[in-house]
Amino acid sequence: LVQVERGPSLADQLGSRAYVAQYDAAYDLAIEPNKTCFFDTINQVKALTVAGPRSLCVDADLARARGYEPEDLMAVAEIAWHYLMSGGLKLALTLYEGLTAVAPEEPYFALALGLVHDRMNDPRQAQDWYQRASRLDPGDGRPDINRAELYLEAGDRAKALQLMARGAEKARRRGDDVLATKAEALLAHLSRRR
Repeated sequence: LVQVERGPSLADQLGSRAYVAQYDAAYDLAIEPNKTCFFDTINQVKALTVAGPRSLCVDADLARARGYEPEDLMAVAEIAWHYLMSGGLKLALTLYEGLTAVAPEEPYFALALGLVHDRMNDPRQAQDWYQRASRLDPGDGRPDINRAELYLEAGDRAKALQLMARGAEKARRRGDDVLATKAEALLAHLSRRR
């Protein structure tokens, strides 16, 4: 799987215990003062999706209405990323669902939510969120490559090859040589296995 790109982690900078302490402090600062507000927002969105086919995009101004600044949302995303990488999938799921509710046009949140579903062995939801991330940022190859890997696991080699090639091309155009090289290596390997 292609992980969502992040800068050097606090774990790399400080060691794992300091990393956890830093995130616990960040959680207290970012979530606790607005905990009711943030989790009320998540519950409102869940209620909307249960109530009918209303799109979450209708609530695109929810972040502004609630007073969330982009920095606030990225702080929550950083906490969610910590939980995702340390195996706290349910917490990561809750946080990324909230983030996609308050900022539905942010491709990073959709990509990360796809990765959470992927790690939770829910390929259908992972596919949906990766596809949404791809629509939100058509130049990003990561969602296509992640979807290709899911199709490969499901046995749909033709669709996997198509998406892998498209993802490699997007990565190359964007200058992400590491991702492009990975995708091209997978393509070469799959082509030899025919």
